[in-house]
Amino acid sequence: MKRCFSICALYPKDHRFEKEFLADIWVAQGYVEAEDASSCFDDLVNRSFFQKADLSDKYVIHDLMHDTAQLVSEGECFIIQHSLSFFEPPFPDSEESKNIYHLEVLHIRRSLTSICVSEASSRHPVGVFSSLSNVTVSLCNSLLSLDEFLMPAYMPIVKIIHVESCRQLALLPIDELHSFSRLEELRIEGCPKLNMQRRMTLPSSLRKLRLINCPSIEYIDNSHLGSSMTLKGLSLRLDSCPDLISIVGAISVSEIQSGDINDCPKLMEITQPITRRPYWR
Repeated sequence: MKRCFSICALYPKDHRFEKEFLADIWVAQGYVEAEDASSCFDDLVNRSFFQKADLSDKYVIHDLMHDTAQLVSEGECFIIQHSLSFFEPPFPDSEESKNIYHLEVLHIRRSLTSICVSEASSRHPVGVFSSLSNVTVSLCNSLLSLDEFLMPAYMPIVKIIHVESCRQLALLPIDELHSFSRLEELRIEGCPKLNMQRRMTLPSSLRKLRLINCPSIEYIDNSHLGSSMTLKGLSLRLDSCPDLISIVGAISVSEIQSGDINDCPKLMEITQPITRRPYWR
């Protein structure tokens, strides 16, 4: 229960959250088994750590309990109140700076406009986020590029990458994706201005791929994997990708574990719509 409560320090004060959402985070982080998550949440409610937000189905953390959560979570998670230059913290000898390099989960939403690589970091790029395994960038409508951030050299063990609802985002390093040797889950959704006419290359470790409303993706190319390293067992969802022409290489319909492909009119290799349930949402 201590670990489950500690992650609540990441929320700002008075933030409203749903029981199921927080329970899913606990399970994903390995803090609790899926069958125990609901009862753990109820125990925290009964002990007044969480309380109902008005008459809704959402909860809040009492201000005093929020302060307690930050104390409990010291050394495990922290809040950045001023996303700071990720690659060159303004106080290089501070504890906050040291914590950045041990970051495991990074969720960026909304105040972000750019991510830049300092000259010093560009000379020593390996393992800037050596512990980072989960990256989500969402609702950043002023962000133009992630080319300098989502690089294998910076985050060598990342397993999950989600990029969602970034309306002005133009650049993603899709031709570098195959170098993320531990990437298991990739979601790109609601980024209509992406200029991704380079070929998207995927690592053999990938198990879940979701591309929705990505109009400029033309090719998914995995011929670099060779016949001995295929993406068997892939859970695939492609929706509203009007420029997608071809899936080349190791992916074939017979190797997709579950899939949902719809509204990709130029993709002639597969009769659409195709739904092979259960597909990953």
